[in-house]
Amino acid sequence: MSAAIGIIATALVLGSAYALVGLGYNLCFVALRTINFAQGQMYMVAAFVYAELFAHGYHIVPAVLIACAIGAAMGLVIERGIISPVMNRGFTHGNLQASVLGTVAASIVIQEIANRLWGSTILPAPAFFGSGFVRIGTAVITYGQMTAVGGAIVLYILLWLLTRKTTVGLYLRATAANPVVTSLQGVNNRLVVSFAFSLAGVITAMAGILVSPLNGVSTSTGIELATYGMLAALVGGLGRMSGVIPAGYAMGFVEILVSYYWTSQYPDLVLYVVIFVTLVGPSLIKGVRDSQSVKRARRQVPNAGS
Repeated sequence: MSAAIGIIATALVLGSAYALVGLGYNLCFVALRTINFAQGQMYMVAAFVYAELFAHGYHIVPAVLIACAIGAAMGLVIERGIISPVMNRGFTHGNLQASVLGTVAASIVIQEIANRLWGSTILPAPAFFGSGFVRIGTAVITYGQMTAVGGAIVLYILLWLLTRKTTVGLYLRATAANPVVTSLQGVNNRLVVSFAFSLAGVITAMAGILVSPLNGVSTSTGIELATYGMLAALVGGLGRMSGVIPAGYAMGFVEILVSYYWTSQYPDLVLYVVIFVTLVGPSLIKGVRDSQSVKRARRQVPNAGS
């Protein structure tokens, strides 16, 4: 029982990180039908800023606010400086490949700058409520784990309320559906798109702030989270905000269960295989069924003619 509680707690933390970064990807995709591959590096930079500020004597609250502002600024710069210029000022979905390559280049630049600034250093980050813990039997659940999961849930709820219950959310969904019509109705599409990318930066920054106290911050965390967050967005469905959250948590549970009960050497490989089957399996099954239907139809044609 105690082992199960520890596994669940760890899986929920991982799933929270994957889902939050995946939500950042999805927000960018909803806004401009493109993918910002610098999300993982934004996570890493925000976490480093948060840890550095606290190390230099800042209180947690201003450290969080500044790190979130950095995340929002990075999202805005990438949108205004890279994506929108190659996608016709952000109002069409052309030049998709160029915009995606631009974000890949941005992620490489950010990664190299981080390597120069912090190198292989692993900085400790402060937890919101200290380093205490709760003991359930022999299982130990830290305040940091509870904060990461609880904070993620709060962010999910706030994002749902924003996108579904506010005028800003209505503008965002309308712009994603048909930017030409919303522009004719007086909506500032450019401002809506910029807001979406800034919000994605804030969510990604909060993911770094919530999760970094558990394992510290290093320059490699951005690459790892970029991969898993992208996979969560793909499994959950790009453009489907509600699908990313269960996909992220499912990935977290698969990774931890494989590592604990099977092998701790290749949990990533098993996770990739599961994701591949999840993504490709339905298409393969549908293709087989369609081919069988075509064969049956061809066999019935002579009988119908006779």
